[in-house]
Amino acid sequence: MSVFTQALIDWVHLALAALGVGFLLFEAGLVSLGHAGLLLATSYTVAMAATGRVSAAMAALILASAWGLLSALALRLQGPVFAVASFALAECLRLGVIGARDYTDGTLGLGPIDIGAASATDGRAAALGLVALVVVTVAYVMIVGGVPGLIAGATRDHELLAQSAGIRTQFTRMVCVAASVVPIAVVGVLEIGYYHLATPEAGAIDRSLQWLAAGLLAAPLWRHGKPLRTAAGVVAGAALLVAFPIVLRRCFTGAVDVALLRQALFGIALYVLVHPAFPLWRKARRTW
Repeated sequence: MSVFTQALIDWVHLALAALGVGFLLFEAGLVSLGHAGLLLATSYTVAMAATGRVSAAMAALILASAWGLLSALALRLQGPVFAVASFALAECLRLGVIGARDYTDGTLGLGPIDIGAASATDGRAAALGLVALVVVTVAYVMIVGGVPGLIAGATRDHELLAQSAGIRTQFTRMVCVAASVVPIAVVGVLEIGYYHLATPEAGAIDRSLQWLAAGLLAAPLWRHGKPLRTAAGVVAGAALLVAFPIVLRRCFTGAVDVALLRQALFGIALYVLVHPAFPLWRKARRTW
């Protein structure tokens, strides 16, 4: 497998997940650190159903329960509290998977998994991912650009005014969280089909942080009611996150610790792009 093919697959998976997290961030005003838990739940329910360890109905019930728990957090929680609670839920799912060895094989992961037509070679994995990315992007633009986007924006910007207009703000936030998980579930199925393995690392906070970072890179492009460029910014941010380590490894082979350099440079880039007090951020907002 070429480096280009692997980078393409990584980019597609990251872009899909970042669109879900970005939708929640920009349209609902919620920061989630726990969406990786739903990736974990999707991966393991598909894997357990495919290997016959649980029935398809039981797998669907488990996944729906995890989905419902994350969505229900938005009924009462907002801001940093929601972020911490979502992270706690993801950790509970990850530790639960490690502890349920009879069903999940613990830290070793569950595999190899064959899910039929979705089990993909390199080329098919890239093609399936690109199709999924186009579909999710179109759905993102249509939803955010229509009435649902207006309702979510009203809830995000001024909850009291939205309630006075008859909008059920708590229910709206719950629906936004549920909708944001759909691309994550798609990524879970794609990863099982490509890697043929479900591991507890799918629920690590690093995954959620990476998706959130790709969304934050699109912050200067965001405008309410203009979802196309926001989606394009998220997809471009995902491409940057995938390409950046490859470029650094090619440029600094053996000279420096590439991992530490990448983290430092990426932290600086995030500050420049998303900090409201930074001149470049204000200039980008005025330009767009």
